Amino acid sequence: MNASMRPLLSWLLPVALAGCAEKLPEAHVLPLVEAERAFNHDAGDRGIRAAFLEHLADEAVVFRPGPVPGPTFYRDHPERGGALTWDPSYAEMSEGQDLGYTLGPYEARTPEGELRHGHYVSVWRKNKSGRWRVVVDGGNHHPPPLQVAETFDYRPAQTGRGTPTATDTASEWVRLQTAEKALIAALAVKGRGPQALLQFATSDIRYFPDGAFPVSGRGAVEAALLGQRDELSFEPAGGGIASTGDLAYTYGKATRKAAPQAPAHDGGYLRIWRRSNDGVWQLALELTSTGDDEK
Repeated sequence: MNASMRPLLSWLLPVALAGCAEKLPEAHVLPLVEAERAFNHDAGDRGIRAAFLEHLADEAVVFRPGPVPGPTFYRDHPERGGALTWDPSYAEMSEGQDLGYTLGPYEARTPEGELRHGHYVSVWRKNKSGRWRVVVDGGNHHPPPLQVAETFDYRPAQTGRGTPTATDTASEWVRLQTAEKALIAALAVKGRGPQALLQFATSDIRYFPDGAFPVSGRGAVEAALLGQRDELSFEPAGGGIASTGDLAYTYGKATRKAAPQAPAHDGGYLRIWRRSNDGVWQLALELTSTGDDEK
């Protein structure tokens, strides 16, 4: 999400959590859900600009539509008015519980009264003082949904693996960058988009197409990619990794062209990576945004 990408109905989450309270461990993804709810509450109570400045990490980036330094962006832009509401419909936490992400639908109403819809992705990291802060805020616009509510879901905690231990994150980060470069190279091969993405994907991959509803699962993502004819190029800019080396994110610049001679549209991409039990980095989420994200 970003100032333009933050929304949905904050009253939905208590209902969703009430329906899955028995299976949602409070010590697992609930801290992320609570942090997201507090963020949404502050946006409605204190204004969008103040809420982002409160909940963004110092190093955070937001998509506008490409990645830009978040705190600088909001300090330099005055409050525009309007309204922004959102709720998480999915959450995943690293085994060490210091990195995670949430995603879900949002609604944004401009000062002129225009209502926009979309889905956001927030990457959260716990800072040294134990507070959760957003390190990446991205999302996409799409047409109004057929239904307002989304069933809340989450990735279960990894059990039976003993106490989480710190990992050689420097080495894992190098391995992750290798996977990122291999994916970008594969995506650059004309006509290989669907096969390339799925080659690196988890079974539950979530895909956020530009201007369309997100889909999840290899079958649904493959079907969505079959109709993709745009040419995409990517330039990595940064990312981060959990202390336990099982979850990570990368982001950067993205360029979209509808045809070789068509004008280029610049934006950004966000990827969530998950390390398999075999030690292989796999793509759990792919988001590309090249539209106008301003509200």
